[in-house]
Amino acid sequence: MKPVRKDPEYWLDEHAPRLLAYARQWAGSSGGAEDIFQDAFVRFWRKRDSVRDPVTYLYRCVRTTAMNSLRSRKRREGHEAGSILPRPSDNPHTIVEQSERRMLIENALARLPLDQREVVVMKIWGEMTFSQIGEVMSLPRSTAHATYGAAMTRLHEKLRMEK
Repeated sequence: MKPVRKDPEYWLDEHAPRLLAYARQWAGSSGGAEDIFQDAFVRFWRKRDSVRDPVTYLYRCVRTTAMNSLRSRKRREGHEAGSILPRPSDNPHTIVEQSERRMLIENALARLPLDQREVVVMKIWGEMTFSQIGEVMSLPRSTAHATYGAAMTRLHEKLRMEK
């Protein structure tokens, strides 16, 4: 086990944007995703030196915290929301086009089963390997890979139909 960098700024700068996007699929809002991330980061920070793969463990902390939050919220509110994409560029020439494309992608992602949506977010926005994704979700690597393939096929079909 190699030593883990001790400075929290590194971990926040390097991983927070991706993990916030990952948490947003359960949180339903940026504020909720930030709460999940903060709770998960504290959990991660306490055990960071005792885990084999800190990045994978950090994702697992976010996932566990998000699942717990979702269960609580479902009990209270009875629904799930799921925007997971980053905000569009502030360039005025592309905002409308990006906004329309973002809405199409968000709608297509929202219609995927949660496990497929989760794998897509970790693979694309989290830049994780299928082995890491499998570890986070307690799946074999091959199942994570197959789930990603199925999700991408469904996304392509949904996006092609919406154009």
